[in-house]
Amino acid sequence: DVYCIPLSSVHVIGHSLGAHVAGYAGQRLNKLGRITGLDPAEPYFQYTLEEVRLDPSDANFVDVIHTDGGSFITGGLGMIQDCGHVDFYPNGGKRQPGCNQNVVGAIEKEGDLLYGIRRFIGCNHIRAYEFFSESINSDCPFYGYVCDTYDNFSTGKCPWGCGPDDSMCAPMGLKAEKWKKFARDEPVKMFLHTSNTEPFCRHHYIINLRCSYSEEGRTIHTTEKGRLFVRLTGTKAQSPVLEAKKE
Repeated sequence: DVYCIPLSSVHVIGHSLGAHVAGYAGQRLNKLGRITGLDPAEPYFQYTLEEVRLDPSDANFVDVIHTDGGSFITGGLGMIQDCGHVDFYPNGGKRQPGCNQNVVGAIEKEGDLLYGIRRFIGCNHIRAYEFFSESINSDCPFYGYVCDTYDNFSTGKCPWGCGPDDSMCAPMGLKAEKWKKFARDEPVKMFLHTSNTEPFCRHHYIINLRCSYSEEGRTIHTTEKGRLFVRLTGTKAQSPVLEAKKE
């Protein structure tokens, strides 16, 4: 059968090696509307020429989710190198919370020996498509925020929020195309936190605490020390108790 579908309407989603295969398809068809790379495979692809791996020229819009970008020697299977118009790095893009189970725990979670072993070995790697799958029907937006490094994002050192034109954030997953109008030649990195179990999506908040720096505090109470803890409470849930640190 032949269907007259314009290439600009085609969205190809590829995981691991499949992300690079999607890039080859886009390169040869010149070019697809969108490619989503789910933790593109690292070995023999990372830091190679663009012709070898997925890159922004393969589609009108290329979005990538990195979840297993640790060194291949230590078991990392995915790329940490940015390779799209926008690259999302949930939890830093190297190791994912909830992926520290032992093999027995992984088998119990899957209820199957083979799938359990697969999860034990590749939990960080498969988390990319689990995030994407959840984004399809979730009301939670999976927002990532523009920042240069994960450490700076986690410590609140990057501009917070989506900016006046919403260009500083984007929903990770299926709805990432909403950010397409802001795509440019330079790659954009976005970071976010997730939960360690389903549902993975979480909302992000930044809390600024202003402490007194009075003359009395600096001269009389110099020996008094304390620690500040914060908990956010909403109508449906509450956050864990978090320590407020200087950085």
